Order: sequence, then structure tokens, then C-alpha cells
Amino acid sequence: MKSLKTCLVAVLVAAIFPLQEVVCIENGSFEDGISGWSPFLWTDYTEGPFLWSYDWPGLEYPYDYITIPLFSDPTEGFVTNPASTLSPSGSMLQLYYTEPTLWYHITSPDHELWIMRPVEYGFGFYQDIELEKGEILSGWARFDTTAYERDRSHATVAVNDSVVWSVGASDFSKPWPSLDVGDSGWQYWSFYASSSGTYRLSLDLYGDFGDSSTAYFDTIKVTVPDSNLGMSFIISLFVLFVAIGRKRNRRN
Repeated sequence: MKSLKTCLVAVLVAAIFPLQEVVCIENGSFEDGISGWSPFLWTDYTEGPFLWSYDWPGLEYPYDYITIPLFSDPTEGFVTNPASTLSPSGSMLQLYYTEPTLWYHITSPDHELWIMRPVEYGFGFYQDIELEKGEILSGWARFDTTAYERDRSHATVAVNDSVVWSVGASDFSKPWPSLDVGDSGWQYWSFYASSSGTYRLSLDLYGDFGDSSTAYFDTIKVTVPDSNLGMSFIISLFVLFVAIGRKRNRRN
């Protein structure tokens, strides 16, 4: 009878927990700020470097992007450890874009003055993650804006430069001068690893001119696919039937 109860518990556990979380992503819920994540910048500006020096035009920015105030100063482009609006406790990543000018001035660690042009840029954070074939990378994202549908402001989640989630002003805002602009709400996204390897997860916000936009990201994790645990469920059922059969044989 004891073995039968044990088997029943095993079956119930397999049924109640259909996915098993795998620890292979660092700080996926941003409880430790941006620890484990690296910053990046991009722009659709194609007429030369979009970061250039007053004194040395054409020189590439020689420092890590984390030295740009956009990433090092929480008042510039992201909020450190904001309270999560997805779960009742914990933190999330919040990126925001409010720069109203066409030029973004920064000072490098050696006190040189640099310009980022134009201020139609994307920025965010990425992390390289080791995934096994069949594992599922997933999370939640949200986009909020005061931009209108003609604007290109948007938030994106990408894996190896392949977009798995994207929401922009054109998806839910109305033409100017309507005031019906706003919030996409939290949306679930997922990515299935078709092969084992290193995958780059990027979380991004793109700003278009001076309208304010905000992107939120939270609860990013890696789970074992249903198929693997489904086999465990089948094995548990098999063990259960064997135990029941043995019990009946003993009675006979």
C-alpha cells in the first residue's frame, strides 16, 4: 500500500508541474538590477558613426556602453529595481525614452564630449544564454507610449536577432490628434530552441523623435519542454499500473 501511495504522489506531481524551470539565465527577473546583462545601442542612421567626438570626428567610441549616462545614470534611460507590476513582489527592467532633441550629448570617462546622432535610436540589454535542444526561453514584456500610430517607437524581444515579440505605437495608437494612445499591457513571449548552443537574448526600446515611450520586461526563464516531462508522466503511470498489478496478484 505504501508503494502504491508513493506512485500516486509521483503521478500527481508530474501532472501538477508540467514544466520544470532550468537555471541557465542570470537575474531573469531583475532582482539585482542589471547584473548579468550587457547594454547595447543601435540606430538606423547610415551616414557615418552615430557616436562621434567633438575633437576627433569619425573616431569610434572607445569605451563600454555602460559608461554612457543612458545606462550608468538611472535618470537617463532605465530605472534601477522598479517594483514589478507583473507579480506582487520583486523587480522588473524598465527602459524609457524621453529625449526631445535631435542630439544627445555625453561625456566619456576621460572627460571628452561626444554626440550621439540622431536621437532616433534603440537601446537595451542583452544576455548570452546556453540552451539545450528543446528548451523553452520565455518571459513577459509590455510597451507604453504617448506616440501616435505614424511614429515608429516600439519595444522588441529578440533571440539571435530574430524578433520573437514586438509592439509599437502603430499597433494600438490612433492618428493624431486623438488622445487614445497608451499601454499594450503585459504580454507573454516564448522561444523554442531547435538545437543546442549559445543564444543571445536582447531586450530593446526604440525611440522616434520626442514622444515618451516605456518598455517593461520581467520573469524571464528557461524551462524543460512538455515532451520530456510528458515521458516522465507516462513512466509514472506505467510504474503505477505495475504496482496495482502486483497488489492484485498478492491478493490472489
